[in-house]
Amino acid sequence: METQEEVNLNFLGNYERLVEIKNKYDPTNLFRLNANIKPSV
Repeated sequence: METQEEVNLNFLGNYERLVEIKNKYDPTNLFRLNANIKPSV
């Protein structure tokens, strides 16, 4: 499993936008396998 820092590096400048999308469509973190973007909610 990747660390949160490794996930951030994978997505470079898109990470914040992806967190917003994750918060909107998957706030309960159902889709959490692979390079997980944790919801900020």
